[in-house]
Amino acid sequence: MMRLNCSLVLLCASVATGCVEDTVPSDSFGGQTTGAPVATTAPADDGMDDDDSEDDGDDDGDSESGDPAAGSCGNDIIDGDDFCDGTDLAGYTCEALGFETGELGCTINCGGHDLTGCGFFECGNGEEEGDEDCDGTVGEATCANAGLGFDNGTLFCTPQCEYNTEQCGTCGDGVIQGEEDCEPSKALGQTCQGLGLLSGNLSCGDDCRWDLSNCSTCGNGMAEANEDCDGDDLNNVTCLNQAWDSGTLTCQNNCTFNFEADCGECGNGSVDGDEVCDEDDFDGATCVTEGFVSGELTCNATCDSISTAACM
Repeated sequence: MMRLNCSLVLLCASVATGCVEDTVPSDSFGGQTTGAPVATTAPADDGMDDDDSEDDGDDDGDSESGDPAAGSCGNDIIDGDDFCDGTDLAGYTCEALGFETGELGCTINCGGHDLTGCGFFECGNGEEEGDEDCDGTVGEATCANAGLGFDNGTLFCTPQCEYNTEQCGTCGDGVIQGEEDCEPSKALGQTCQGLGLLSGNLSCGDDCRWDLSNCSTCGNGMAEANEDCDGDDLNNVTCLNQAWDSGTLTCQNNCTFNFEADCGECGNGSVDGDEVCDEDDFDGATCVTEGFVSGELTCNATCDSISTAACM
């Protein structure tokens, strides 16, 4: 009876020894394991079991150094059960994970991605990011250089960080748009007078803006643009400061000067300006027209007086 009890004790001891688990589950993060399984310390024996391999002599309870699952978290190399390790992210980026910007990291236990550095672009922060056309201002972009198919006008930025091309145009396409005044192929629908000018013929320039070169404000009393003068406004021009000897300069109705009619050059043998004579030119006068029977008139040195001393 004692022998049977001993057998039962030995059997139970054997069964008890066989029920000890070799490992326990490790912690996890984000569905990814953060470390290798930890070996459970087995009951003390002589270093050799029927069911185990030869002991390496290390009884401190650590897993064997050759276990590929153990890894080494913190060495910037994915090994063992590492999901990532420091800077080794296995090629993953914030963008690859559905974010728009940022720098991806790895958790300190190498068990998953650290997403705290990832984010999305924000329209309205004053910085052009991602697929934004602009943010606040258009910067150096213009209708012509932004690759939008326009060659003139003013480009704006919408609150949605997109270009507003309503003020952009393409000169020569037959459509008046943006800052264009006209299109060369279309009727002007405007005149010099309609633009506040007094006369002339309006035309459309090569840049689809009004060409005012043939328009004039002549008659408003102010010498402007290509006008020589306008009314009494002579632009400080006189006969004398234009190399003439005499005369009083006036402005013609077309806002130009007529120097030959107003100014004189004494000594050139021709009556001009306010001269009454010039050498032998007496502007049609003779001794007879001056009430004499015969004789010759003479002109003084300044061309402003006729002498009848030689008339009879």
